Amino acid sequence: MINRFIKTISILIFVMSYAGQVFAIDKNIYFVGNSLTHRTKLAGLQTFTEERGHTFNQDKAYEDYSQIISGSSLWWHWYHGNASQEFYYKDEFIPDMTTGHWDALVLQPYDGKPWHWNTTALQDGWYYWQDRPREEGDIPMALNFIDLMINQGDSDSGLQVYIYSQWPAVPGNPDEPDFENFDYQERWNRDYTDTTRYNSRSRAYYKYLMDELRTETVEMLDNKILMIPMGDAIYELNERLKASPIVNGDTTYNNITSVYGDGNHLSPGVMQYFKALVFFTVFYKEDPRGLPLGSYGNINWYHELYQPYFVEITPEWQTLIQETVWQVTATHFYSGVRDTLKPGDANLDGVVNEEDLTILNAAMGSKDVDPYETGIGWREGDFDGDGDVDEDDLDIYQANTEAEPVDELAQCASFTPPATVNVPCLNINDTLYELTMNMLPASDSDALHLGIDMDSVNFVALTPNDYCASYDVATGMHLNCLNLDALFWVDLQLVPTTEGLELELTDFGNHSVLEP
Repeated sequence: MINRFIKTISILIFVMSYAGQVFAIDKNIYFVGNSLTHRTKLAGLQTFTEERGHTFNQDKAYEDYSQIISGSSLWWHWYHGNASQEFYYKDEFIPDMTTGHWDALVLQPYDGKPWHWNTTALQDGWYYWQDRPREEGDIPMALNFIDLMINQGDSDSGLQVYIYSQWPAVPGNPDEPDFENFDYQERWNRDYTDTTRYNSRSRAYYKYLMDELRTETVEMLDNKILMIPMGDAIYELNERLKASPIVNGDTTYNNITSVYGDGNHLSPGVMQYFKALVFFTVFYKEDPRGLPLGSYGNINWYHELYQPYFVEITPEWQTLIQETVWQVTATHFYSGVRDTLKPGDANLDGVVNEEDLTILNAAMGSKDVDPYETGIGWREGDFDGDGDVDEDDLDIYQANTEAEPVDELAQCASFTPPATVNVPCLNINDTLYELTMNMLPASDSDALHLGIDMDSVNFVALTPNDYCASYDVATGMHLNCLNLDALFWVDLQLVPTTEGLELELTDFGNHSVLEP
């Protein structure tokens, strides 16, 4: 018979805590674009940044950080003068761009031609005096603005440049667009063959711009050029609306055309909020979920000409917008946000676990797919961004896999000392035992006396019992979780002795502290 004994161990538990720190991000960002930039109402971004403890163009008036000309491409900004021929528009914006330090530059391409020489010698008209031939493509014009800011201004090669991708325009007269024959998916996915302004706004065109500009600026910039992936984010919103329409009163929103204002612009309200969240997420690399509406939800904040197109941002809209923006922007190949994600976290829930492995396995073997395309990317398991899902991505997942998040309190056996914990059945060398631990409070509030009472209760069973946890002698027994006004993990070592079996405490740690 194994003698009964009690072994009491005093343990001092140190409860450690830390305060999370929020790091403020202060950004001064200059914008060059037209109404597709302007109607985002960029000043509203300040509400979001303040909500998160950051700043956006602090103490700057809107006209001091934006060069906006309605309907203009980058070459128009660069070359255009007014009818009186007294000045170039760039004579107005150069002082803003070259005085003071800018952290970032946002450029809105709008020409539809990446490389283009205009050789037409205009002899009449109100801009007849402009010289020809001249280079007018989106790429050389973007390089002009970048060079201006870092070589003639106070900014340096650390400048972060963003290319603002837009969304396809609806065919037809802008005031009478042909919505019935408009397919966002088809327009966005088309090959880049049409160099007209409206038809060039496609995934392929912006990808071409990004790759060319990154190559052209290797020596100019320390940071890779990033993208504001508005067209891709709207593509995803369109797909989600088709799958699960939003109904508000008598109106059903079942595709993206229902929130176009005209053939070129998006509705105030829902879509301006959507666009602002995309900008915020790329600029600050933060999850936009939980951000308030700010002024974007107020119809009176918009010009009276646009108010008839206003779409109310209901709670359902707000949730859909925030989820869509985060899913697309966080994982986008060119946004720069994916660098802040946990490698292997395909579903963006903050944990690398079996759910992510299921996603990865479903796409395993997919090859020769452009990582910028919607079909294959981070959310499908292409964690290294090489355009396929293979063993390399599985290695990334395995290197970062984590335990499934659990509600620790719900999983813990809960006791308040003094109390007794019973482990009803242990199978050790084909003998069954009962383990009793007595939890005793100590004089020190941070200490706990753990009394271990070992008693044999079965001398007959010589085969393992299905209801018992089985251990060999000299192996460890892990008590996963005890809640003793805090959460503890207990490791016990089973050691054979001349009298039978003895327990030694090998590790007693406080892994997390939660309110009981």
